[in-house]
Amino acid sequence: MSLPLLEKPLFQVGGNYVTFLGLIAFAALFTVGVIIARILQSDVVRRILSRFKLDNNFIAIVTTILSLAALVFFIVSAVNAAGVPLYWNAPLPGITLSLLQIFLLIALLIAVFWLSSRTKRFLFTRFLVKSGLDRALQHAIAQIVGYWTMPASISGR
Repeated sequence: MSLPLLEKPLFQVGGNYVTFLGLIAFAALFTVGVIIARILQSDVVRRILSRFKLDNNFIAIVTTILSLAALVFFIVSAVNAAGVPLYWNAPLPGITLSLLQIFLLIALLIAVFWLSSRTKRFLFTRFLVKSGLDRALQHAIAQIVGYWTMPASISGR
């Protein structure tokens, strides 16, 4: 079944023609991305993640980053579906990183924050409790070690 009216080019973007079907695909994928981002920011997802004994700040960071990543992924997919090709491995204008490298960087940041929070929690709840130190001093030592476990580029050292 051919629908020439839906496949007729409406306008041109960067040398690529956008059709009415492309606009419909763009709208659908963009809507899915927004819905998934909203779901990732919901209290239900935060409660599910809190069952894994994760810190509330870490949960907030992860859900925010994941929702932003979902938005970017679906926006890029929507632009591709509209008929304007964006490549994941192509460098972005103005920076030398590709979208794939940016997502890998985000994953690395999440892993570093997770490792730092787990190190602080282990140190505070298991190791320093038996030391006999004042609770405030235990907390201060755990904070310092947590900052120390982060790479210098993240912690500002």
